[in-house]
Amino acid sequence: MCIRDRPYTKEYIENYRRRIKDEQDAEALMVYALYLIEAAKRTLDPHDSEKQARKYREALLSESVKIIKKLATSGAAPGKPPYADAQFYLANCYGNGKLGMSIDHAKSYHLYVQASKQNHPAATYRTAVCNEVGAGTKRNSKLGVLFYRKAASLGDTAGMYKLGMILLYGLCLLYTSDAADDLLCV
Repeated sequence: MCIRDRPYTKEYIENYRRRIKDEQDAEALMVYALYLIEAAKRTLDPHDSEKQARKYREALLSESVKIIKKLATSGAAPGKPPYADAQFYLANCYGNGKLGMSIDHAKSYHLYVQASKQNHPAATYRTAVCNEVGAGTKRNSKLGVLFYRKAASLGDTAGMYKLGMILLYGLCLLYTSDAADDLLCV
């Protein structure tokens, strides 16, 4: 069942919470955390006052952030690696200030790098962009190109395009038109 197909009632949220309580699958926990974020936007109880509704939404968001942070740092269970999708999502939240988090490009960059180490294509691309523009780290175009190469090899479309443009126009003194043609002419 897709997140959008699930009801957003307090009863369903409580039942889902009980079912997921002892779950050790990182993907299932991430889906639950994303559901809580969506539920915080959609759950309305006509019996709640405005203050009660706001507190309930804040509690749902707090619970989801706690789950995502746990998945991003220590994984779903002891001995399991951190979950790359959670690292990417959390990095995106730090980079954009979502879920009430203050913008912190250094934390965002660190999480993108950690997810990139686990071969997460989009995180690898974002790591390259951070290196290229100096967001959360010192500007380093050579390291950026290395991450663009890795992102392209992982199948990230934006990484392929950016690397193709770098190679085609000789940016960073890496002109190779044959390699650019291979990347851009699919």
